[in-house]
Amino acid sequence: MSIPKLPLDELERCKEEAKILIQTMEEKANNKSKSKSKSKKEAGRVKKTSNKVAHTDITIDSWKFNEWDYFSKKVVLPTFARGLFTHKDEIVVRGYDKFFNVNETPSTSKKALYHDTTGPYEVTVKTNGCIVLISGFADGTLVVCSKHSTGLRNDVSRNHSMSAQFAIEENLKKIGLTAKDLALALYESNVTALGEFCDDSFEEHLIEYKGDSAGVYLHGLNYNIPEFKSLPFSIVNEFGEKFGFKRTDYLKFNTVDETFGFLEEAAKTVQV
Repeated sequence: MSIPKLPLDELERCKEEAKILIQTMEEKANNKSKSKSKSKKEAGRVKKTSNKVAHTDITIDSWKFNEWDYFSKKVVLPTFARGLFTHKDEIVVRGYDKFFNVNETPSTSKKALYHDTTGPYEVTVKTNGCIVLISGFADGTLVVCSKHSTGLRNDVSRNHSMSAQFAIEENLKKIGLTAKDLALALYESNVTALGEFCDDSFEEHLIEYKGDSAGVYLHGLNYNIPEFKSLPFSIVNEFGEKFGFKRTDYLKFNTVDETFGFLEEAAKTVQV
């Protein structure tokens, strides 16, 4: 099962929308930089950070918003994407939209989920590491990002993106593939691969990841377009298997009732 490509008319429309989105964010970032207020809590703040892709002269821009603005009824953000990187007028890395707990916002209330969504619903195992976003350029350059940065940096003690990139490239060698193979597959499908980098030798979390259990657990494939559009887990796991990623297990339910039935049962505390 290959990654389905977007229809040409939809792709062209998304490219134009991406140009408008990047222009809007650029204007907001410039306006904030000229503002007399330097407070990081300024409503609607947009922060742009430029980094060079590892071992290249390619510069990509990261866009970041105040965490609390995602909850604000007064602030209209240009996008809800968290982990968004652009190059010139194109989106090259696209993370998930900001997500919320059930009943944390009106759009994630049980009532809204019953009324506004349709199945099937996929529930995944939670991996416990740091998120990485993986994409590629037309020349086969692999791009590996943490939520808001990429490439070599001197201002951090631990570089999540570079450590994850090393792990990915070493694993590709084991299965006879290269970073270029992965980069071109992602570029040609116009998607970002999202995974969880789990390795206790780099950074410990609650769940232990050592030896064979350490690595990047793939849990998403998003199209590089302004609108959040993610592929089904059956395709995610098939792609992950092809390129040697760790598998993220999942369950699929047809209805909201089945989904909540499972989640509520799983949430029960077992008393001994």
